Amino acid sequence: MSCQVYWRTRRIDGHLSYIPGRTLVFPIPHESGARTWHPLPMFPLIRQLFDKARERHRRWVEASFADAIGLVHGAARERRTLLLFAATDFYIWKLYRWDLGKSREFTIARMLDFVTAVIRDFRRQQ
Repeated sequence: MSCQVYWRTRRIDGHLSYIPGRTLVFPIPHESGARTWHPLPMFPLIRQLFDKARERHRRWVEASFADAIGLVHGAARERRTLLLFAATDFYIWKLYRWDLGKSREFTIARMLDFVTAVIRDFRRQQ
């Protein structure tokens, strides 16, 4: 892991950290390291399954949140779609339920918090 740093350089590994003096640091994987452990390139069938799942998820997002995405086009529409895609992604569910051991109710509530915040941002921009 390395750190993506905003405002000024300072490194703190492994944690989202706000450091007084306007420094925000959070961990991000190295792009090269991510390819090393990611199994999809080695298993085309698994890659196809994941690609289809992402396509279905995107269609679900576009249909379920059509009102929130609105009548915007181009880059603005893609931005809105991808924000909602991320807020409802399986990995968020996995993080809360499996990795952090949170309850189903807690996980649903936090994912709804994400979606609500994203939609609130869309409305502020109109």
